[in-house]
Amino acid sequence: MERYSLLPPKYQRDLDTVLFWPNGRLYFFKEGFYLACDPVNGAPLQAERKIADGWAGLNFDRIDAAFVGEHGRGYFFRGEEYAAYSVSDDKALGTAQPWKDHWPALRGSPDEKTLWELVDRLGFLNLAAEKANRIGAIADPRFPDCGLEVGPTPYRTGEDIVNRIADAAKCLKTPVDEIWLFCHGGPRGIFSAYETYRGLYVRWALLAPEDQQLGARTVWDVPTENMATNVVIVFASCGAGFPVLGQDKEHRVPMDTYGPEVEDNLPRPGLAEDLLDILLNAGLQDAKVYGIGGTGGYLEFSSAHKSGHPGVPTGPSPS
Repeated sequence: MERYSLLPPKYQRDLDTVLFWPNGRLYFFKEGFYLACDPVNGAPLQAERKIADGWAGLNFDRIDAAFVGEHGRGYFFRGEEYAAYSVSDDKALGTAQPWKDHWPALRGSPDEKTLWELVDRLGFLNLAAEKANRIGAIADPRFPDCGLEVGPTPYRTGEDIVNRIADAAKCLKTPVDEIWLFCHGGPRGIFSAYETYRGLYVRWALLAPEDQQLGARTVWDVPTENMATNVVIVFASCGAGFPVLGQDKEHRVPMDTYGPEVEDNLPRPGLAEDLLDILLNAGLQDAKVYGIGGTGGYLEFSSAHKSGHPGVPTGPSPS
């Protein structure tokens, strides 16, 4: 956890879960304890505390997973139970309940992997909803049915991402100037909701024809004609700022971690850098693309920093 090198050694590895809370703090949970930290650099904001001492009414011995949902509530999971927690009142809402009885998506498959996947997905949804509210993003645009509610836009494939960008420009009748993608990914692309490669990838990814038919896309397909010249695109996913490494023995990695094979297996620019090149060649000279890089922080890719430079994602500058 190089990005959070200020954390005590105990919290550098083997964590139970990590939670971003609406008070702006990042909470690291391990065993029966937690640590509140600065989300930018991981600096501890207080001494380690027992869970029960800092989270009123939360009586779990440890936390398996957690996320902040809608209506000012957080949800904590442990074993077969979960507890709802009021953000405003800073206390648990009643006693723990069996999550199998209250989360329909888990019925019939109450295994730990499914629980983690649900909480993981809802965590991304929460981050996307928070960002959408801050920037006033149009929710799930589908031209010509243009509802203009503010909110996040779900996607399942790379095709969904491409189409929703185009639909947003048509519905708003103006080029899109800010796009945030909250998802899992790596240097070669961002993942789809499926186990196969149907996400959005670097332009030289070797995609199977059947995956392309089912929604796989590359950055070639991004609708640059629907974007402002100063568009800002942020890949809030692990590794989008890394380069694509060659497939030699030293750098061999599981395909399901970094995406499909690339042409000729040579080192190439990663997703963020590759997309920037597409944008610049399309005449979007003030475009910026952000991806998480080697230090765990964001790298800015722009006309001034084509190979990446540490930077904090911000909104588009005035044209």
